Amino acid sequence: LAERAALYPGLLSDAKIDLVTSFAAGEGDARQQTLSLSASAGAGIYSGSATVRGDLTDFSNLSGKGTLQGHHEDPLAVMALLGAPVLPIGAPGPVTFDLSAEGGAKQGFALSASAKSDNLNAEVSGKFMPGPDGLEGTGNVSLQSKDIEPYLMAAGVSFPDMGQGLTADLKSTFVKSAGALRFRDFQCQAADISASGD
Repeated sequence: LAERAALYPGLLSDAKIDLVTSFAAGEGDARQQTLSLSASAGAGIYSGSATVRGDLTDFSNLSGKGTLQGHHEDPLAVMALLGAPVLPIGAPGPVTFDLSAEGGAKQGFALSASAKSDNLNAEVSGKFMPGPDGLEGTGNVSLQSKDIEPYLMAAGVSFPDMGQGLTADLKSTFVKSAGALRFRDFQCQAADISASGD
């Protein structure tokens, strides 16, 4: 996190975090832990909650659910916070986002995320299981943007005639397995160009 903040000025400036947690006893070693989070950093405001059930010393038997919501004046800052390599050149904002997860190590996790701004609407959802190379599973991703060029430029991508504006509408399923991320049934419409494939 410190490395990401160093690459994106102001990402965690004036950071403040309030965390409230409570425990409830269950049968045997089982416990239920509830967390409530409120935070602010840079131009972002975040809130969330989570409930974890089971023996807290045995990750394989834990289950629970959690949500996180946020609002940020700079969409690129959110991308930087998630670890994307972006340049702080500014992008249309503000952006709101939601993350949710439910499940456990044995039955898998249902994960979903969305981000919305005046210029962008992105959604990701899927079902995942812990594996030797991290989380493995399948899901769906979609993105619609009135002008995706600011995000491409922030990622260091350029092409001829860039700066004229570029609409984009894409959707795909994906598979995360053995450390590799593969896209299937990929469909994209960018300006007057269509593309599809695996």
